[in-house]
Amino acid sequence: MDYDAAIQAMNIPYHPTKRQGMTEIRRACDILGEPQNHIQTIHVAGTNGKGSTAKIMQTMLEKAGYRVGLFTSPSLYEFNERIRINETYISDGDLVRYSNDMRERLISEHVQLSEFEWFTVLAFWYFYRQQVDVAIIEVGIGGLLDATNVIDQPLVSVITHIGRDHMEILGDTLEKIAAQKAGIIKPHVPVVCYPQDPQVMKVIHAVADQKHARLIIPDDDQIKITTRQSSGQTFNYKRWNHLTLRLLGDHQVVNAITALETMIYLSESNVFHLTDANIRDGLEKTYWPGRMECINEEPLIVVDGAHNPQGIASLANTLKEYYPNKRIIGITATMKDKAIEDMIPQMAPLIDEYFVLSIQDLPRSLDPNILKAKIEAYADRPVTISESVADAFHQAMSTLTDDDLLLCYGSLYLVSDFRHEVMQWQASRKNVKK
Repeated sequence: MDYDAAIQAMNIPYHPTKRQGMTEIRRACDILGEPQNHIQTIHVAGTNGKGSTAKIMQTMLEKAGYRVGLFTSPSLYEFNERIRINETYISDGDLVRYSNDMRERLISEHVQLSEFEWFTVLAFWYFYRQQVDVAIIEVGIGGLLDATNVIDQPLVSVITHIGRDHMEILGDTLEKIAAQKAGIIKPHVPVVCYPQDPQVMKVIHAVADQKHARLIIPDDDQIKITTRQSSGQTFNYKRWNHLTLRLLGDHQVVNAITALETMIYLSESNVFHLTDANIRDGLEKTYWPGRMECINEEPLIVVDGAHNPQGIASLANTLKEYYPNKRIIGITATMKDKAIEDMIPQMAPLIDEYFVLSIQDLPRSLDPNILKAKIEAYADRPVTISESVADAFHQAMSTLTDDDLLLCYGSLYLVSDFRHEVMQWQASRKNVKK
């Protein structure tokens, strides 16, 4: 079910559009019997990498035989992706059934939830009613005041890489943003934290000490990446040799060891039982589309949802590591509130030709004329404004040679539409061959 259809089907009552405090979502959860506190949870916050890290953990636990709920956002293709148990998305029927059940219980109390708050409560309600073994819950924005932070006692909190994004909400410094992310740390609940910049770690340490929460920091100095290919990479970490990860980029290896350290803690605490084979298999089988994903080999087509300076930095580094000699054709769009002045200098030296556009049906999308002017002011590159994703794809393909790389990046919404165009093109090629 697509997003608009899902919103209509859920028939969310009274929903305000602006971010609000925690009162209403706590009231909703109380009315429903606190479902978030009657399931085991792993709570994941961060600016970049939280979805990948959550998915790696989910796959590891699934390989160990557990039923694992996973709540993430946004979705690439259909709303149902956001709420899943193992690899099965919530069905359209269950989406409507559980939402109607919630609505009947909440409407008489005039609970006013935003859309994201409704999705969050729905995920808790669904996972509780389905009696999952554990639910991995990804924060939406921030942490301290995020809708997901109604969880009182997770098994463990996980914080991935923190950088500058949503500064109009979270604050204009890394320290302020880190304080918001650290808001998921609960008293006496261990927290696994991706190794961070010193100013970020200072904040995390302070909050963990205040909450008497054990702090586990993966040792990225013990990572040794042994192979890098478009199909994946292998690496060693501590006693673990020849670990395989399909996700590309050095940053994904750090996400992987963050997930690994979390599983080690849960195993050593006898919360779950995971063998070495479960962990290895989970790493190797993790698939998380839209994140430095090679979607076609000949010609080479790669997509990445990077949309903030830190994500763009990781993308740029990965391109340098994997494709140092490729001519790169870039298709990109971004939102008005993104720090494009910081992102363009990182990517422009790597992109040989640009096709820029706005993301259809998204008022937040930046005017492509502005994006074109910003790129041209920084670098002497051909920049073409495209009317649609389909136009951008076909225009770019007309200039692509067998040795080039076509890269689509800048927004998961853009990547979603672009992947659809590529799949249609791939299907048409198969039909021609027949």
